[in-house]
Amino acid sequence: CTALHLIRKNWEVTIIDPNGPASMASSGNAGLIAVSHVTPVSSPSILKEVPRMIVDSNSSLVIRYTYLPNLIPWLFRFVMAGRPKQYIKHSNSLSELLKETFSAYEPLIQEADCINFVKRKGLIVALTSDVALDKIQPEISLKESLGIRIKIFDQKQIQNILPVLDNSVRHAIFYEDVSHVTDPYKFSLKLFENFIKKGGKILHKKAEDFITEKNRIKSIVIEDGEIQTDSVVICAGAWSKILAAKLGSKVPLETERGYSVSLPNPGIKLDHPVISGELRFCATPMGKSVRLAGTVELAALDDPPNEKRYELMIKHALKLFPSLKLSGASYWMGHRPSIPDSLPVIGRSPIFENGFFAFGHGHIGLTTAAATGKLISELASDLETSIDLKPFSVDRF
Repeated sequence: CTALHLIRKNWEVTIIDPNGPASMASSGNAGLIAVSHVTPVSSPSILKEVPRMIVDSNSSLVIRYTYLPNLIPWLFRFVMAGRPKQYIKHSNSLSELLKETFSAYEPLIQEADCINFVKRKGLIVALTSDVALDKIQPEISLKESLGIRIKIFDQKQIQNILPVLDNSVRHAIFYEDVSHVTDPYKFSLKLFENFIKKGGKILHKKAEDFITEKNRIKSIVIEDGEIQTDSVVICAGAWSKILAAKLGSKVPLETERGYSVSLPNPGIKLDHPVISGELRFCATPMGKSVRLAGTVELAALDDPPNEKRYELMIKHALKLFPSLKLSGASYWMGHRPSIPDSLPVIGRSPIFENGFFAFGHGHIGLTTAAATGKLISELASDLETSIDLKPFSVDRF
């Protein structure tokens, strides 16, 4: 998306990626374009749960103990970001970014002719108790104050809309303006094909370092040489921390590993994406299949997948959808680039005038991809940006 928006501003763009387009987080995510996700992960309510979540291997958030010493600085920032005033401040900033979602995506989707992948069906958050509804009320009120359209359904309304849900679901929060992508991988490939069609280039190499002179980046060091450049955008997801450090910016970015299970023959008809409010996973309809995605595991980039996370997600899904069929299931694990305050890093390098950062989007990477690309294209072209980027600056650390 960043490359496409830069091309729209008449830049000549080369993507440097050893893995190829859409091969990492884009290939297995939950597929939500979730403009409702204006609240950070760290909140006053979740902080009370973190100690229990860390020690409970069946919780939706786990930490690999071997990696815990590395995480202490990040966890400290995470806790500080969840204080009430900071939480509201960060929610306001995220709201401004998310307001750009559809207007930034629209030209990219039209030009790539991939509107058929995007469905505006809304998002349902399923709750099994009155206590759960009461607990989430402050978040609902904050979201409504930020312009998010919300409806609350009772048990009878839920059964009419989604009869496949277990009757233990007593309440549902419906976010009207959420869309979902029926195949995030193919959707991303369509965008990439349009990038190539418009004259974009891709180099299947690993960016390793930069050659700089005074306050400018002169070239990018790759495995077997250098590439001369006018400007550089680092948008390498969970690997961005390493590259940003090469440009003198230390960023508290950790890999928040997400897991998904794709079910090609689910045995249920699901029209809306559904999130379990208590079990913290999402079920997204993707054509005739259903993808289960979610849970959080904080661990090193090169640690192997934790097979128990798949089992846990399936167990939770069967509670919500008792008729769900598991035949033909396929499994995936990817890396979310996670910043403690949930605000991505979007902006210019404070050291190098032709260096730009666009990473750290956590759970809203697909949602904010186009908006981020639009903002970077404005910044790189010395135009006024659509929103104030100060809250997203790397300088805040």
